[in-house]
Amino acid sequence: MNTFATLPQTLSSAQVFEALSKSIGIEFAEANTEDWTAVTKSSNISISDICSGFLKFRFSNKYESHTAFAQKSNQYFSAFLTLDGDGNERYRIGHEDQNPSVYVLKANKEQTLPENANPQWRSILGGFEFYREQNGTLIAVSPSEKILAHLYKARLAKKNHEKYDRKKKSGYYKNMQKKIKGSTRWVNG
Repeated sequence: MNTFATLPQTLSSAQVFEALSKSIGIEFAEANTEDWTAVTKSSNISISDICSGFLKFRFSNKYESHTAFAQKSNQYFSAFLTLDGDGNERYRIGHEDQNPSVYVLKANKEQTLPENANPQWRSILGGFEFYREQNGTLIAVSPSEKILAHLYKARLAKKNHEKYDRKKKSGYYKNMQKKIKGSTRWVNG
């Protein structure tokens, strides 16, 4: 007997969000039906759908494969390292257990991304020449789409962190805390 089928599951929206963030399998169905479908990256479900009450959610039996995928993908990372002596941005990309590669981005306003690159990346990666550090030298490269995706994520994270630091130094977050504490609207939603 399948325990998932015999125990009724009523998951709150907070439980659904937490399960999805931890790559635990979740299934959904419309209220008052038993037509269960797995939540995947290609599922057309928004945050408002999860909170609306028109859908119900339960844990899926297939969560083991999702967690194995998440553990494998967590080993691959991309991160900003430092600026080099010339002010160029250095990024580390690769697996933790293997030798990661270091890519250097040199500013060049005339440089553009290849035509087949994701248009969203142009605002973050446009205007740079790409180099790979190898034995203390820089080798000009044309990064693959996979490398560009990781460079995009790392550079976007760097820019978001810089934006957060600027707001923190200006006192923006302290002002927001005062506004929230003074507002009764936030207490009961």
